[in-house]
Amino acid sequence: MRSMGWWYAMVGTVVFVTANAPGQPAAAEPRGDILRIYEMLPEEAPNLHDGGLTDWQRLGFSPTLTESRFLATYPADPPVGLLGPPDVWFSLYFGWMEDPPRLYFGLQLCDDTWQLYEDGEAPLVEGKDRFVVGIDADASGGNAWEAVTMEGCRDKQRDPETGQQYCASDSRQAQWWYCIPRTGREPELYQIERAWATALPWSESGGSLGPHNGCLVMEGWFVPFDHSYYEGPQRSVVSVLYPGQTILLYAGGEDFDEMQTDTPVYDQGMWYDVQIGACAHCPAFDSTRWPQAVLLPASTRPTFVPSESWGRVKSRSRGGP
Repeated sequence: MRSMGWWYAMVGTVVFVTANAPGQPAAAEPRGDILRIYEMLPEEAPNLHDGGLTDWQRLGFSPTLTESRFLATYPADPPVGLLGPPDVWFSLYFGWMEDPPRLYFGLQLCDDTWQLYEDGEAPLVEGKDRFVVGIDADASGGNAWEAVTMEGCRDKQRDPETGQQYCASDSRQAQWWYCIPRTGREPELYQIERAWATALPWSESGGSLGPHNGCLVMEGWFVPFDHSYYEGPQRSVVSVLYPGQTILLYAGGEDFDEMQTDTPVYDQGMWYDVQIGACAHCPAFDSTRWPQAVLLPASTRPTFVPSESWGRVKSRSRGGP
C-alpha cells in the first residue's frame, strides 16, 4: 500500500480502519455477476471540468454499466426494462484509488426530455432528473436512506438506553450520493445529511454545462466511509481500499418528462435501478442486496489503443505491416 502520509496531513483526526486485512476477501460472499473496477493512479486522475470522458477512454477504461443492466422499478410493478433511446440511455464508468482512497465515476447520461435543477434549488426537489451512486466499502449492509440526522440523534439521545446505540449504528450505513444536473452549471454531488462531505477533501464533481444534443456528462469522486457521522469528519472512519477487495455498489436514477399540473409529481417520474445478481428486484436503500464489485489493480487494466492506430491493427491482423 502506498504511503498515507498526505492523507493524514489533510484530515488529521479521521480514523482509518478496514474490516478485512489487505489481500483477504471482503465480508460479502460472491454472488451472481461481479462488477470489475480498475484502479486509477493519482497521476491519472481525470479532468472533471473538461465536459467529456476522453480521459477515461485514453486510460483504457470502458463503461462498467450501461442502461441495458437497469430496470424501471417504479412505478412499474413488476419491474420492466424501459430504458434506452429515445428516453434514458447512458454509459457509466467507475475507477478507484488507493491513496488517497476514492471512488471515481464518469457518466454520460442522455435523455429526450430533461428536467434540470435551477440555480439555487434544493438538491432533493421533486420532479427533477437525477442520478445516484451508492457505495458500501466494508460490505457491512444497512439502509443508506436512513442516515442519522443531527436532530434525530439528539432526540433519541434523550433516552439513554437507545440513543447512543442509534447514533452509532446508523453511522455505519452505506453512502448514497446524488448527482444533481443544473441549468447552465456543472453537475454537483450531494449526500443526504452530510453537507460536510460534499466538498474537498471529501468529494469533488464536474461535467458539462448542461445537456448537449440531449446528453449530459457528470464526473466526480468521493471518499467512502465505514462510519460517517452527521456532525462532521472528526469521528468518522474512512474506508481502506485495496486490490482484490470486494465492495457493494449501487447505481440508479429518476427520470421525469413533460410535467402535468393535474398529476402528483411523484406519480410522474420513473425510478430505475441496476439489476445484477442478487439485485434482481433491488431495494435501492438496502445495501446488503447491492451488486458486488471487485477492485482490480491498474496493472490489469486493458491497454488503450489510439483510434488512429486501429487501421494499422486491422492491417497487422491480416498479415500487413
